[in-house]
Amino acid sequence: MQQDATRSVSPMRVAIVGGGAAGTLIALQLAERGIASTVFDRSGAFARGVAYSAASAWHRLNVPIDKMGGWRAEDSDKAFQTWYVARHGPLSDRYSDRYVARSAYGAWLRHELDRAVAQGFVELRTEEVVSAAEASAGVSLGIAGGGTYMAPIGVLCLGNQRPRRLAIAPAERCIADMWTPGAMDGIGADEPVLIVGTGSTGIDALLELHHRGHRGTIHLLSRRGLLPLIDAPPQAYAFTRTSIATAPRLREVARLLRAEAEEAAAAGYSWQSVIDAFRAYLPRIWGALSQAERSRFLRHLRPYWLIHRHRLAPDIAELLDRLRAERRAVVLRGRLRAVRLDGHGLAVDIARANGASVSLSVGWIINCTGPEEDLSRVGDPLTDDLFRSGAARPGAFGVGLDVDANARLLRADGTLSARLFVLGGATRARFGEVTSAPQIRRRASALVDTIASVLHAMEPQR
Repeated sequence: MQQDATRSVSPMRVAIVGGGAAGTLIALQLAERGIASTVFDRSGAFARGVAYSAASAWHRLNVPIDKMGGWRAEDSDKAFQTWYVARHGPLSDRYSDRYVARSAYGAWLRHELDRAVAQGFVELRTEEVVSAAEASAGVSLGIAGGGTYMAPIGVLCLGNQRPRRLAIAPAERCIADMWTPGAMDGIGADEPVLIVGTGSTGIDALLELHHRGHRGTIHLLSRRGLLPLIDAPPQAYAFTRTSIATAPRLREVARLLRAEAEEAAAAGYSWQSVIDAFRAYLPRIWGALSQAERSRFLRHLRPYWLIHRHRLAPDIAELLDRLRAERRAVVLRGRLRAVRLDGHGLAVDIARANGASVSLSVGWIINCTGPEEDLSRVGDPLTDDLFRSGAARPGAFGVGLDVDANARLLRADGTLSARLFVLGGATRARFGEVTSAPQIRRRASALVDTIASVLHAMEPQR
């Protein structure tokens, strides 16, 4: 992290609740503007959060290192790649090897955060914030165990929640969260396993089992049976159908994207490069869609988008193909209908999409259905307090928190908070795709501009 050594630290510290990637990225960008912050993280996993705490070398980024950039808004900033090469040596020419371990990105973020701490711009506190309320002097945060923290502004960076509980599955032999340390230690090497969810987390669970030497059959179940697609080396590509940015209906967006991909393929470009170029238009596309069209996307199209967007490194895709060919990994399309304890395992009934049913005997179920997005269901003290007090309301479709175009929190009565903001996945209903590092840092940059303006307006009151 590069800072002007003569720059003074603002006496007013912004409170950031959540110390994962989002909380770290905004803390670093605030520091660059000379604005101090205090970052609260109840787990103490500063800079890493859930996403980048995975310790295994086979849990890798879902994009190559070239695309991760730095912590500023500009994609051209290669700060992480530069840091990585300085510590691990030159990058391999093999494309798969450019998908580096997630833990490396977490280590780099922590390195940058520690530098900001040393310079006095950031304070880290391993405490749980259980309430947040606006007060005359700013924001009052309630701390678990007693005490309050006053700040002029608060930013909620809530991160990913645990998956929604599989209601019909008994707690015995059902792993609710694969990222809990030691969660998979009890699985026997020959026990068949059912992974519920075939997205990125489901693949992570399969990789973990495989690298632990697991020999039993691994079943992967989801409603559509969709798996992430393979990635390919990038090609510079300029999207030509720019009218896609203001297409009012998803049908038109899909038509234009399909036509673009077909034309690009005829010219020798990969569909992956077309998707990457298309992503630049996503904020404007989401902004142009009606609520009905957004709902249609979330209900029907989002799974198809995710398998194109979050792709597998070629070597992982090849491993998955081999495991499927050997019938060590079996993909099922359907939903859980019944689960019951059966001796030392579980008897599982699956309703197939075609109306048929399948019965399985497995040793364990691993819940990889993705993070819970309805925050009223997660039982978190802070979000429960925000909803109970009326300081916040759910976002559209029950997703995350409702915010305005500047990421200000909307109260239950629809009025805007003056001092509370939200960054990260909890803003998905407003901004669409918001979870990748490049997207978060761009949203953070816009939010820092807003925060700087609010603090400037407060200066006469100091």
